[in-house]
Amino acid sequence: MLDFCEALGRMLSDDPWRVQLFALRTQTTPDDCHIVFPPASYASVRALLQGRLTNHSFSLATDGEILRLAAVAASRAKVDGLAHNLATRTMQIPNGTASFYTALGALTIDQVLRGAFLTSPGPIAEITGLTVPEVARLSAILSDAQYIRDSDRLCFEFWSEGCFVRIRHYSGYAHPKPRPATSVTPPVATLKG
Repeated sequence: MLDFCEALGRMLSDDPWRVQLFALRTQTTPDDCHIVFPPASYASVRALLQGRLTNHSFSLATDGEILRLAAVAASRAKVDGLAHNLATRTMQIPNGTASFYTALGALTIDQVLRGAFLTSPGPIAEITGLTVPEVARLSAILSDAQYIRDSDRLCFEFWSEGCFVRIRHYSGYAHPKPRPATSVTPPVATLKG
């Protein structure tokens, strides 16, 4: 997951690269619960990640998460909004380390990690190599209530909601399609195959 966090942190800080990634939204929707990406889409994402993700190898799961972000208009809008928030607050991050981008992505989507960081700002055990100025910059970013609200919305709508969708697992390149929750209690998942 750290590879996805680094990619997200870089997307939030690099508008042209984010636009390139979001342009890769070739998919089909065989029903209202799935998004299917052709295998070539994964290769396209991988080509854009190579040379950018410097601290980690990256996984097929990260390719899929980026494709899923790109495929859902509401998710793209939320990531664009977070990036705009950073840019308008002159929080653009030139020449950050891979650890910085990883921490930015992780703190954006992980409420537990963010809570621990806000309680005691400093190095993050799971992410090595953060510099003192980077920790200060992360603290400044996370001091903005709007950024926190937008981060929570992205996380809740993109990941948490996907867990509440009845997901039928089958072979191929299928991902659950995020959609608003209809109840607090998640329905029982149906399995196929």
